[in-house]
Amino acid sequence: MNLKNRVRRLEEKANMMAKGRGRLVCSRLCKGASFDELMQMVEESLLPESGPVLKDIDDQIEEYSRRPPRKLPNGEMTQDIHGFMYWLWDLQEGNSSLPEKIPPELLLAWRNGYTNHPGGATPVPIRRCEDCLLVLPNCTPDGFGPSINPCPACGSENISHKKLSGPEPMHIYTPVNSCGGRWP
Repeated sequence: MNLKNRVRRLEEKANMMAKGRGRLVCSRLCKGASFDELMQMVEESLLPESGPVLKDIDDQIEEYSRRPPRKLPNGEMTQDIHGFMYWLWDLQEGNSSLPEKIPPELLLAWRNGYTNHPGGATPVPIRRCEDCLLVLPNCTPDGFGPSINPCPACGSENISHKKLSGPEPMHIYTPVNSCGGRWP
């Protein structure tokens, strides 16, 4: 990113702050980090009270991965993957930022979204704060609501949805508005 783009981004953040949309937070992009490096960064970002919650999520990932493959309507077999793994991959691909300190609400949403899911499924990372770029699961910290709002990291309500259809690969984060069109 060149200096002109950095200055423009800082101006956008200052304008956002003036409008009360969110607060500046320290975060980092983890694009290109190895999985071990990423896990080290996540561990360094944990608050002390979040350790047991992350352990519960790790147990859920193990449990979910032991489920037998299931057949898709087109006849293909697929192995279910816990949504927290997709969030970690979003961090590696640069689609999400990693807050300097992970808000406990974020980890609670991942854990409780799985625990309280009526169909025994897992939350998925299909929401994103467009101000701090933190990708969020599609549930609330109690595990029931449609998504965390406002953003637990910066307080912004500028939350968008991931585009799940169309010609682009699904791993690319493409926010869409409620009418299905792209955000400007």
